[in-house]
Amino acid sequence: MLNSPCNPTGSVYSAAELGAILSLAHERQWWVISDEIYVRIAYGTPAARSLQLAESRERLVVVDGVAKAFAMTGWRVGWSISQAPLAQAMTAFQSHTTSNAAAVSQHAALTALTDTAAADAAVSAMVTQFKARRDAALAVLRSDPAIRVVPPDGAFYFFIEAPLVTGGGAAGDVFTATLIEQHDLAVVPGAAFLTPNWIRVSYAAEESLVLEGMRRIVAAHRAARA
Repeated sequence: MLNSPCNPTGSVYSAAELGAILSLAHERQWWVISDEIYVRIAYGTPAARSLQLAESRERLVVVDGVAKAFAMTGWRVGWSISQAPLAQAMTAFQSHTTSNAAAVSQHAALTALTDTAAADAAVSAMVTQFKARRDAALAVLRSDPAIRVVPPDGAFYFFIEAPLVTGGGAAGDVFTATLIEQHDLAVVPGAAFLTPNWIRVSYAAEESLVLEGMRRIVAAHRAARA
């Protein structure tokens, strides 16, 4: 299972890296599920797509949707791309587990996917704003060299190592509780991603709020290390 650009780190596979993974999977006859929901939110070089690099699509499943690039997270419209027999099986399974997407969601998604000129302009403007927020927020975080953060090349998350604690649970859980209880800042503990000593912070918000959040993280981080 691949996810690039990645939630929670914002890391992005280069075309060479993704191509090598897909080549190995093909050689060993592994199935690959490639979650590309953030593929259009990348800074600098466009994120690589598995359909363009795979030697064979026989055991490849691509997962995508309108949630992230078109800011339609709550509309619940997405899709998969795979060989016809698997697509038919997934369709049969899905039809018995969930109902259809709401009509308004389908019409909105159809507009986003067919009015390509307007959609491309909107996505480009959004990614430009995300990049500006990322750069400004990284400058705040890097004002304290002791804070370890993964510089995101895509998506809209910072993955930050929490300050070490003695007792009382995982560092990420403790720091998350400190941020919400003492600094009015909500983040996601890294335990949700099997990395209990880290936290995930979204910067999908107004820049002034994002920067204030980063300042609170820096202050809390320093206080925890004091």
